[in-house]
Amino acid sequence: MEIADPKNDFNLNLPRYIDSTEPEDIQDINGHLQGGIPERDIDAFADYWQLLPGVRATLFEPFRPNYANLRLPLPEVKPAIFGHQGH
Repeated sequence: MEIADPKNDFNLNLPRYIDSTEPEDIQDINGHLQGGIPERDIDAFADYWQLLPGVRATLFEPFRPNYANLRLPLPEVKPAIFGHQGH
């Protein structure tokens, strides 16, 4: 057994077996240069949109193909989410 082996100093060295790297943060150059939030980033919250129907439309508006803009000023986002009546 590897952990009980004195040559390993009784240490399994778990980092060797566990991937602790963070997932890559994908940048959207087109979004940076021309503005807008990529729809794929908004779509990534699909589970939330199912739990809170209508919130997506409250928060985002179409900007250009495959990109949206935030409808509300940033300080109004959290109150809009918490005050939303799900249907």
